[in-house]
Amino acid sequence: MRSTFPLAALCFAIASHSANGSGLQWTELSQAPTLSSSRGAFVAEVGGRLVVAGGILEGGEQAVREAWILDSADADWRATTSLPQPAAFGAVARSGESVFFVGGSALADRTGLRSAFRVSLNGDELSYGPLPDLPAPMVSGSATVLDGILYVVSAASAGPEASQPPAMWMLSLGAENPEWLALPAPPDNNRQFPVLAAQDGALFLFDGAPMPLH
Repeated sequence: MRSTFPLAALCFAIASHSANGSGLQWTELSQAPTLSSSRGAFVAEVGGRLVVAGGILEGGEQAVREAWILDSADADWRATTSLPQPAAFGAVARSGESVFFVGGSALADRTGLRSAFRVSLNGDELSYGPLPDLPAPMVSGSATVLDGILYVVSAASAGPEASQPPAMWMLSLGAENPEWLALPAPPDNNRQFPVLAAQDGALFLFDGAPMPLH
């Protein structure tokens, strides 16, 4: 794994490229019903459509299961198949036509979940295929896919009763009986919401927010 760089540097590079005459332009979309004020929702592009699922509504203590699809930029949001369980603050990864929702929390206190799902379109609706459970709960982590392998990084748990060390796992998506394998945890991975990415055959990990995050 290559060196960790501050996430702010990546954000600045993207902003600079946009400001230097690239022709990119923001388009305002309609807000998803009930989810416009949610925190920690899963957001992904699935089959050419924008998906928003789960999250914790402002002022709420419990995550929701509702999921919504935006078929095109000028369309209205429509409800689709709900998440298998309430979840928020999980990780999202993509490979080809498949998207993966990993971990998260069902409660505002961010107690971690071990579940993972392959998300795809079945006709016009979302479908969730279960993957093996993670070896340990994961919340506020990150995930990516490289060469058919799903990688997940989980930061150390925070709070007065913190007990979970930082961790990293891999799952071979093409295996007949896939199972999670532990990898060496990234050094000093004590931040929430890191960004794990894959490019040119390598994994890159960008710093997240310091813990605890209020």
